Amino acid sequence: MGYTILTQKTTLLNVSSHFLPLFQESRDSDTVNKIRIKDSEIYLIALIEHQSENDFDMSFRILRYIVFICTDYVAQQEKLHKGITKSKAFLYPPILPIVYYEGTSTWSAPLNFKNRVF
Repeated sequence: MGYTILTQKTTLLNVSSHFLPLFQESRDSDTVNKIRIKDSEIYLIALIEHQSENDFDMSFRILRYIVFICTDYVAQQEKLHKGITKSKAFLYPPILPIVYYEGTSTWSAPLNFKNRVF
């Protein structure tokens, strides 16, 4: 697994294979990419859905992705700097989820998981 150089200060690394075992289901079309810009990392999640109907659980699927990525990030940072995640200065990386929908009807599923909780 190597970084793809986008510019002199920006690189892209596909880390999907690292996360797929965590989801307990096949997600062949989903990708998780880590983008390094200078000294910062951003995670880009692409959920490519080839379906003709809305997925009303999509917001929770995205939430699960975010939680898995943040949990993994904490583990990585703790290996590098023991106790860092308990400090006030510790910050999580930004995560930008993207859903591409190819259905024939208009997407009507909630865009936010809070709209799926009574």
